[in-house]
Amino acid sequence: MPHPVAMIGAMTDAATGDDGRSTGPDQVTGPDQVMWSDLAEPAGLPTERLEAELVSHAAWEATGLARMLDVLAEYDRRDGWSRWIGCLGLQQWLSWQCGLGATAVLIPLSLTTGLLMARRMRVVSPPRRPDRAAHAGAGHAGSFAALLAMVLVVGARSYFQQALMTYLPEWLRTHGQSLALAGAALSLFMVAVSVGSLFGGSLSDRVGRLPVIMVSLALMGAGHWLLLRTTGAPQMGAVLLIGLMIGASFPVTIVLAQEAWPQSVGFASAMVMGIGWLPAGLGAWVVGQVADASTLTAGLRTLTLAPAAGLAFAALYALLHRRKH
Repeated sequence: MPHPVAMIGAMTDAATGDDGRSTGPDQVTGPDQVMWSDLAEPAGLPTERLEAELVSHAAWEATGLARMLDVLAEYDRRDGWSRWIGCLGLQQWLSWQCGLGATAVLIPLSLTTGLLMARRMRVVSPPRRPDRAAHAGAGHAGSFAALLAMVLVVGARSYFQQALMTYLPEWLRTHGQSLALAGAALSLFMVAVSVGSLFGGSLSDRVGRLPVIMVSLALMGAGHWLLLRTTGAPQMGAVLLIGLMIGASFPVTIVLAQEAWPQSVGFASAMVMGIGWLPAGLGAWVVGQVADASTLTAGLRTLTLAPAAGLAFAALYALLHRRKH
């Protein structure tokens, strides 16, 4: 569909000769022959022309949106997004290829909802169960600041994880690896996350929860550094290490959030699993922006900041939690 500005520009310019007289409808150039370079600057156009373009824009946008929705439905019916390695669904493909408008709108809404829920939880005390009465009366008051710190830890981890999952296969392909090896690396990463989540919680019962979080975040950063600078078996070992450390932190962050807000462990879990995962959509977008401006390697290097930020938030959690108790 030709753009309305091109159509109006063609009809206006062709319908008016050099001397300003109308040349008649039979001499109007077809809109398909007009290119974007033919459009005049708005500052040099008469007011009537600007009004005509605005009206035409409204009609064209409505028609274009309807067409886009039809194409989108057919694209989803064919699972067209599945052709891209690492793409897990239509929403991720839209965020990656068509911008982050929907996610950018959801983030402030979700944050507002979480804060309103937190305010309500402070006002309305949950009914105490008999088995929790002794624990509640032992002076274990919750620290909402510590809970938010743990949400930020999860946010840094999800930012790192989703961006790496999105671009790891493509990055390996651009460095000469086969499509099969790129897919195997992603599979290895996902299996490692699952295995890591199995032993992370048990390990934290023995050595402590904060040490597990601190070590897992530090090794995530070390593994990422190794991933970008090695090839072959060491590179696959780095993928394995990153996946294990991400998985090991999953159950521990939930328990730490519950310990920070013991009066409502369900709410604490919802905070880390809901709001904590909001930055995941931003990670892929930021890395893509850097990659477009420079290289994909440069974009992936920015992810090194995420584990470092997670360590800082974990230290803040420890400080707040210790001060509260």
